[in-house]
Amino acid sequence: MRAFKMVAFGAFLAVALAGCKTTAKPNWFNPGTAPEQKARAIVHDPYPENEPGPRIEGIRPREYERPLSEVDRARLIQRN
Repeated sequence: MRAFKMVAFGAFLAVALAGCKTTAKPNWFNPGTAPEQKARAIVHDPYPENEPGPRIEGIRPREYERPLSEVDRARLIQRN
């Protein structure tokens, strides 16, 4: 039973450390220039959109007050 637990733990550890091919690893020591960081923040916008419901005022920072349109958001998705 102990050998099974060690093999299972080793398999889990190998899968966890391998990660996904498409997952970008963070670069903690050189996060990029301010425009690069802003471009990444626009792609991964965590704030709610105004199109599906009523407009929500004051929830977004002033730099991100105008979210991308639906067409522009669709263009950000890379199709394979």
